Amino acid sequence: MTIPFNRSTFQRDMKSRVSMAHLALEYENIESSVVKVCAELSDLLSPLAYEEVIAVGNKADTYVTAEEREAAAAGLDYLRRAILHFALYEHVIYTIANITNDGITVTKTDDKTTIYKYQQDQLEEHLIADAWFWLNRLIDLMNRYPGIFTEWDGSDRQQSISDLPVTIDDFRRYVGVSDQTFLLFAAWIVREVLRECVYSRLPEGTPLTDLHVMALCYETMARACRRLAYHCLPSPIRRDINNEMGKNHAAQADTAIREHVAQQFADKALGYWQTLDAEQQRQATADAPTYPTPRPANPAQKFVC
Repeated sequence: MTIPFNRSTFQRDMKSRVSMAHLALEYENIESSVVKVCAELSDLLSPLAYEEVIAVGNKADTYVTAEEREAAAAGLDYLRRAILHFALYEHVIYTIANITNDGITVTKTDDKTTIYKYQQDQLEEHLIADAWFWLNRLIDLMNRYPGIFTEWDGSDRQQSISDLPVTIDDFRRYVGVSDQTFLLFAAWIVREVLRECVYSRLPEGTPLTDLHVMALCYETMARACRRLAYHCLPSPIRRDINNEMGKNHAAQADTAIREHVAQQFADKALGYWQTLDAEQQRQATADAPTYPTPRPANPAQKFVC
């Protein structure tokens, strides 16, 4: 796995991509988080696609047209920005704490003090949001230039999104999620909902109705809220969780907050599932065969036909 940074130029490269980071922050201080994020993104995009983004970015000048050169260079830049924002998010707690033989301390001097909790929460949210922004740009770029990013084009990761019967436009329309990155993180949840909730009501391969799509989107959001890591959640869920944590719920466990938010999506999904079941029952009743009312029996007749 390639780390797309040069140790000797890291501080300058980092500063131009994450303005809040100080030039004194050396690569060695956050290397553990950078390497971890690189491994995660390599798995997310697929190792071959990840390595190709770096390779074509480093040889961007060799492409014939200006458009190709710009696209190749932009891919590597987007990847670096996503890595840095995710890495700093992962590393926030390590930069706050000082671990020595004397124990764990925090910085507090005459002109410096440790960040407040609400400031740390805002910082972490902005780091995640910016990381998602650049990762979304990278995925969109790879989709638009299949001739440059050949390892992404037709890869299992790309197919895991394109093969779904719902698109990110559906999630944008019904639950306000517009991040391609979310489908990379949650494609397995979408498939689970399809198996358990959709194809049990509708033969597999049948086009989904708007009501099926709405129910699927809300159900996926509910399950994602319960199961995905916080930094893998899209902004609507993170925003709802943060709002709940700000309502004097600081003493509640994170799992309780997540469950509360997830239940709101689950309740909406349940309403749609119930509507679909009621419609299916109505249709089954309408399609049932009907028989004419039998002729009343006449006691005077010896045989009744």
